[in-house]
Amino acid sequence: MSACLRGDINETLMANRYEEAKRIAYGYADMFGKDNFFLEIQDHGLDQDKIVVPLVNRLSQETRIPLVATNDSHYMRKEDARAHEIMLCIQTGKTMSDPERMRFTQPEFYLKTRNEMLAMFGELEESLNRPWEIAQRCQVSLEKVKEPFPKFDVPAEHTTDTYFEYVARQGFEKTAGAIGGAASQWRIKARFG
Repeated sequence: MSACLRGDINETLMANRYEEAKRIAYGYADMFGKDNFFLEIQDHGLDQDKIVVPLVNRLSQETRIPLVATNDSHYMRKEDARAHEIMLCIQTGKTMSDPERMRFTQPEFYLKTRNEMLAMFGELEESLNRPWEIAQRCQVSLEKVKEPFPKFDVPAEHTTDTYFEYVARQGFEKTAGAIGGAASQWRIKARFG
């Protein structure tokens, strides 16, 4: 699939280089073989989506490369958008009040139902069936792992819980020491009771 807005075809289309995007699409179709490459359309309510979706649709019609409608899903439900935003702050070391923090401008990056997708791409219903068709091509075999957690040798003077706390403290001390001057303040706050 040609990917989201960050994919090279979409970035080329946004740069107003349609013929170059067409050459790229043909290149992928040649590389993966007939009916093994798909032009992906998404609509998260972004301004770029309004530009790219019609162009990708036109590209599909002109190249005969099939369309597939997808949704970039970073969380399960729409109401999980705020929790995702908080998680991004934690991952990037930012605060919610930081205007420069990484953020998604729309709460549309969740796993959408078919009816929600139909509301966006109803006129392109065939593209909504393609994710299922593509999934049917996949052969995945998962085996249950008997012991999914690593084994740690716990020293005799520790229980599993006290050893976990000891190792966590050692890692924290090392990290706090690397931070520098503020490390002593953090050590005080890190005490476990």
